Amino acid sequence: MNEPRTFERLTEQSLEEHGQIHFFLEQLRKALGDVVPGQADVEPMRRGAAELEGLVERLREHFQREEEGLFHALVDADETCGADVRRLENQHERLMEILEMARIHAGRGEAADAALLKEDIEGFMAVLAAHEGAEDALFRRTLAG
Repeated sequence: MNEPRTFERLTEQSLEEHGQIHFFLEQLRKALGDVVPGQADVEPMRRGAAELEGLVERLREHFQREEEGLFHALVDADETCGADVRRLENQHERLMEILEMARIHAGRGEAADAALLKEDIEGFMAVLAAHEGAEDALFRRTLAG
């Protein structure tokens, strides 16, 4: 097997997955836009919970592929990125915990919680975007060699 080509393929696949994750995040942003704090209608929160469910599944699969393949390839290609890889791996578990709690919270769909939930999810999305950006930068830096 051609190791550099395998690494490039894994990296390209991960960058493509990041694009898909951004799509899920955009869908979640749209759903959150319909959540109006103080409004009695909880249906927008339930739609948000459904979008969160999709994001949870997509991220779970994505993180698993990174941890089982791409991150090892990154360290093999550039040993100096080991600390960055460990930091990113550690963030995966925490991100999933936060997202799962938000999904459960949104699924309850209590109108009184709308403002706090919206704020929490928007904060999570900013943290996730920063995480994905750090991964992208690491992939590109390692590819550039």
